[in-house]
Amino acid sequence: MEEIDAGIDPYEPVGFERPPEWHVKSVTIGEEEYPVSSGNGIDMVETIMPVERLLQETRLGHVAADHVDWRIGKTNVQLRGARKVAGYLADHGVTHPWVADEIISVDHVPDPDQPGTISVSELPDDTNSLDFAESTKDL
Repeated sequence: MEEIDAGIDPYEPVGFERPPEWHVKSVTIGEEEYPVSSGNGIDMVETIMPVERLLQETRLGHVAADHVDWRIGKTNVQLRGARKVAGYLADHGVTHPWVADEIISVDHVPDPDQPGTISVSELPDDTNSLDFAESTKDL
């Protein structure tokens, strides 16, 4: 009440005259150091979910990836479909694309001559299994 009586407008913003005595130069998370923003607010970065990243940056993004059976080398699990494999890997902590490409392999591809699949070991040596699967996906 004394301020109102003195003629001070309670709706007028009040600022600080002196800057803070400290400032943040960077933030360290784990082993990585991130610089702070340029002072205009926060820096925005695009966030890609682990499953989407694996689908975009590995062989799981191949057009025929949903038509083959994949084998995960470390656990010897076999799954069909790129999204299932990417989800399985993300659930087990594999989120780096290069690691995923190291531990997954094509196990079976569609058989062009009859219903079902054939083992990759039955393909000629110079055949790329994903390209072969792509050529048979519409059969």
